Amino acid sequence: MGYTLKQNKEYLGWCGLKFINDDDMDLGYRFSKHHWGKGYATESSLAALHYGFEELGLKKITGRAAKENVRSLRVLRKIG
Repeated sequence: MGYTLKQNKEYLGWCGLKFINDDDMDLGYRFSKHHWGKGYATESSLAALHYGFEELGLKKITGRAAKENVRSLRVLRKIG
């Protein structure tokens, strides 16, 4: 799902779940660099996890990030 700022409709980025196979659903997000560090990845990821677990009844959701991507790893740690 894509996100925009309410004030001016500026595009922030996207976050969502991607079907990999019957045992694996992937959490992914991409936000414009200008909007990094503002909590958008954490907030939207938590909403996606809630939707996946509570609404879809998923048992497992996987988040992946390159080891060099420290910011994304921090988000993944925060959301569990």
